[in-house]
Amino acid sequence: MFKEARVLLLIPITLLIFWPNVLPSHATEIPLKDDRQDYPAPRYPTIPNITTVDQLLPYVRRIVGRPMPYTGDQRPGYGLKGGEKVLFVTHSDLDPLVMEAFIRVLRDELKCKVDVFEEHGNRSLYRTADLMKILVRSKPAAWMLGGPEWTEEVAKKAGYDKVIGQTFWANNNCTLKYYSFTMDWPTREQLASPIVMYPEEIIEAADRVSWEILRQTKEVRITDPEGTDVSFTWIDEYWQIMDGNYPGYMQSPTEGFGTHRYHHGALKDPVISGHLAGYPTGIVLPKSNVTGVVAGTSDHLGPFPQIKIHLKNNKITKIEGGGEFGDLWREFVEKFKDIKFPHYPGPGIDWFLEAAIGTHPKVIRPFNVFESATVRPSFIAERDRSGVMHLGIGQMLDLMWALKQGLPFYHFHVHLYFPTYVCKLKDGREVKLIDKGRLTSLDDPRVRQVAAKYGNPDELLREDWIPALPGLNTEGDYSKDYAADPETYMKKEHQRAYGEAIERSKKFYR
Repeated sequence: MFKEARVLLLIPITLLIFWPNVLPSHATEIPLKDDRQDYPAPRYPTIPNITTVDQLLPYVRRIVGRPMPYTGDQRPGYGLKGGEKVLFVTHSDLDPLVMEAFIRVLRDELKCKVDVFEEHGNRSLYRTADLMKILVRSKPAAWMLGGPEWTEEVAKKAGYDKVIGQTFWANNNCTLKYYSFTMDWPTREQLASPIVMYPEEIIEAADRVSWEILRQTKEVRITDPEGTDVSFTWIDEYWQIMDGNYPGYMQSPTEGFGTHRYHHGALKDPVISGHLAGYPTGIVLPKSNVTGVVAGTSDHLGPFPQIKIHLKNNKITKIEGGGEFGDLWREFVEKFKDIKFPHYPGPGIDWFLEAAIGTHPKVIRPFNVFESATVRPSFIAERDRSGVMHLGIGQMLDLMWALKQGLPFYHFHVHLYFPTYVCKLKDGREVKLIDKGRLTSLDDPRVRQVAAKYGNPDELLREDWIPALPGLNTEGDYSKDYAADPETYMKKEHQRAYGEAIERSKKFYR
């Protein structure tokens, strides 16, 4: 069906979402000003100048040979041994140098048989609200999660051993675990990333130290200087469900979201590597009690005017602000307020269900994310930086059920850049899992000891990127200079920090 080196066309995917990694860096701090609060100074990396495919080959070799962890979203690896038949699903605006690097390693070095399945479509440099409008007003469909569901089915019938690219099951991987893999590097700078070469043992150690604390937690309070203040009880049933030991739960005629399928033994290690569950992801019970305010100025899609979401017992009671993004979220909640999703205790699609924590200190927001239509979907990358949180509201466990019903399967987020996450443990002690955006496990002696095996722990465990928020960690007034129009502020800050690299990249990306 597919011929070697043949390029095929697929239905355009307008909401193709990449999951990029960070860029090589020697971080530079911007001096603090007198009117800032006690938060870490802004910090931005130096962007490398990648001009040849040879510079990229070591990164590709690491990716294709690295085993894939349980989810792969945060630490993808393809686990190829050599000689496999591989279907590469790509988009026409993928950096040609990136494609050449993968083909050289796969075909020339590993002797894989590689066919390329290329999607064509015109991307635009969208605003955050533009994507929100599609999600709220379009009929829910599989393409919104990366591609058609049948790609892998066709590939299996054609005898492919692996599928690499932005497909539905690669982005929602569990049923086809270890068959489909995401392609997370649309540009040369993202491929030549410190994350790719970063010692996994360090991140695994930090994950486990944090997980030890969470497993002892009884009460949680999450605050952030942009206005978030929520509290909840970590009830025993959450752990039972996550470990597959809660009779009746997940037995309904439905299918869960790929990366959050719980099972017996799941609690031995963090459920999702690099995406710590600061709340039992997806789970809402009648006794769930997340209450307070979630506030911020960005999510996976990008920035928006400050929004405040009021919650009582995991349910939205009011949404304030947010500009057009907030208007669309209110419309979304109203539109589906009477729909009962199988895994949720009442009607509606406005359930607090996620408080995920990034754990990698070298992640950054892509430097040219506001300049390039190719890179714009990569805004989501910032959520994986250590100490950055994303709080999710909607539904996620009834993905396939919702698709079959023509109902929404998604949830929306608010990113927190400087959260403080306080755990009240079962023995009465209080421990900060995150302190003003710093993941405290990175300072644990056990993690530092592991890092010392690979180099200077201070440098290896230091964040490469810390965003500037006026009135919080740099000069200015948060309300006047930022909250009403954060995208304009972010764009100016990126120009200030990355101006030369942004101009350089315009030769390669739309």
